[in-house]
Amino acid sequence: DILRILWKEGSALSRPEILAKMPDKHWNPNSIHQVLNSMMKKEALKVEGMVQCGRIYGHTYIPCITQEEYIAMYMQKVLPSVNFHRRAELLF
Repeated sequence: DILRILWKEGSALSRPEILAKMPDKHWNPNSIHQVLNSMMKKEALKVEGMVQCGRIYGHTYIPCITQEEYIAMYMQKVLPSVNFHRRAELLF
């Protein structure tokens, strides 16, 4: 959901902005912080900058991968024996 929100928005968002756009708005702010940190460790997200969030400043996040790259990685994980590049050549 976080990546979809960032891809759709097309610009960096802060944690409160991401939470506001979540389809399931029952996320604990501390939980989403852990998820964001985990996604940064996996190099799916990175910190773009800082923005004022109320009385404090917070990071803004952007995706490090495109939606197409994510889909390709997911398909390779689900179907590891399929060579997607070779299959594309056969189609054309």
